[in-house]
Amino acid sequence: MQAIVPLRPAGVEGCVTNMLAIEMRCEAASETDANRFADLTASYCARTAREKGCVRCDFTRSERAPCTFTLLEIYVDESAQTAHQDLPHYNIWRRDALSRFISGGEGIAELKRPVVPSEARGWRYPRGLTEVPLDAGDARGEAHAPRVLVLSCYVAGGKSHEFARECAVFSAEALEEPGVARVDILQTLMDPSSFTVILCFHHANAEAALLASKSYVRWASRVEKLVQDGALDLGDRRLGLFPRKSHHWDSYSGICL
Repeated sequence: MQAIVPLRPAGVEGCVTNMLAIEMRCEAASETDANRFADLTASYCARTAREKGCVRCDFTRSERAPCTFTLLEIYVDESAQTAHQDLPHYNIWRRDALSRFISGGEGIAELKRPVVPSEARGWRYPRGLTEVPLDAGDARGEAHAPRVLVLSCYVAGGKSHEFARECAVFSAEALEEPGVARVDILQTLMDPSSFTVILCFHHANAEAALLASKSYVRWASRVEKLVQDGALDLGDRRLGLFPRKSHHWDSYSGICL
């Protein structure tokens, strides 16, 4: 496993990255609507991931509430995200998927800054991924979707940079654990104290192993001194719908320049 791109002073406070993340939460009224939305959005993600200015477009579905989805798009900068909104496949997706199958006709979107990895190449998919058909078989003969665990927290005032550095250290250690695909950290633009930690696994057993590992226990004990109320919210558990196979979620720092 290659090491992640070293952390720079990222995040809103002392931010040096130009990357922009859009995280959208969508909820369908019925399972039928949810399944139709999932199909259309997976196709939309495949097209979006091919855009020059897009470094990542991940689509997940809640295990606890299967009518609830999260779409995470990462762009090299704000202009790339603005250009994306002018493309035909974006407007077709909003008309044919979002407006038709999501309650209220729109999702709830938040603007965020990627913190870990701190450079665009650390987020990019491996070469050739976006040319693989959505229904292609897994290269390793496996047919399972990635498992995603999302943690969230609010960091105490003035501690954001320290929290980000602890996350960078933890990310590098966690990627050495068997079955761990990615560790991504996002910071909310409107509230710099709000962070999201996204842990991606090849299988459910890998999640349990990481949460019991020395690296996770050490990281959790360190950051509990930095976060409000000393608690990390073990939030939603999700299944990855795009990319479709778990090995497509692997951290490939530096492979796509």
